[in-house]
Amino acid sequence: MLQTLKQALSNYDLIPITPQNQHRVWEIYYSNFEYFLATRGRGAAQEDIMETIRRLPPGYNAQKQVFVSIWRMGRPVAVLDLLPGLIGLKGLWLSELIIHADLQGQGLAAVIVQAIVQAARQAGLNEIRLGVMKKNANVVPFWEKMGFEQISAAGDIYSFKRGL
Repeated sequence: MLQTLKQALSNYDLIPITPQNQHRVWEIYYSNFEYFLATRGRGAAQEDIMETIRRLPPGYNAQKQVFVSIWRMGRPVAVLDLLPGLIGLKGLWLSELIIHADLQGQGLAAVIVQAIVQAARQAGLNEIRLGVMKKNANVVPFWEKMGFEQISAAGDIYSFKRGL
């Protein structure tokens, strides 16, 4: 799946996030202060980056996770976390998509989502799911525009699904 994403996002560099490069990726988290304040009650902490790797569901094969930073001209512009197979053998969970705040509203998220859809189809998957915290409901129109439909609203999460 990572190779297909790289092809679909050929104008960008997809770089796995590691303890060695997380300080550069931190720019993306830090730029989204309002999001972290609304959803976590505090600004982002550097530990939030590597926590994403560790918060996998019990029994999930960590080698299938696609956790990458997306770079353009030597600058990190987005973070993407995908969990293929999480919702069954034929589905994909889009766990995280964070765009640098300076680049939001310029179409980057749509380009990335289209690449995810393309990669998921080529991988033989039949659906993509994601959750949106109700405290971050301002992004709901974006996901609907990208072809996702709300399938539930339980607790503090809206759940979305897109068939492929």
